[in-house]
Amino acid sequence: VELYEHQRTMVHAKIIVVDRAIFSVGSINFDPRSFALNAECGVLIFDAELASEGARQFELDLAACRRVTVSDVEHRSMPTAAVDRLAYWFRAQL
Repeated sequence: VELYEHQRTMVHAKIIVVDRAIFSVGSINFDPRSFALNAECGVLIFDAELASEGARQFELDLAACRRVTVSDVEHRSMPTAAVDRLAYWFRAQL
């Protein structure tokens, strides 16, 4: 698993491309709160042309990202680490 941080703006979409044949895009978060409370949606498309276009767009977006490494997480600033630890206790509400 690799983690990338988009540098231009926030991206909320979740995108899945399977074998450039199946394409899923939406805003759904896969957690209990989102399933129970949030009105989010997604679409699953079985079309090779659209799936290929989705993969191409993802690759363009990836070019504007910075890879986050284990070292980045281990060397966070003290204020960032403190906020992360505090957010842990509120994770059911976030």
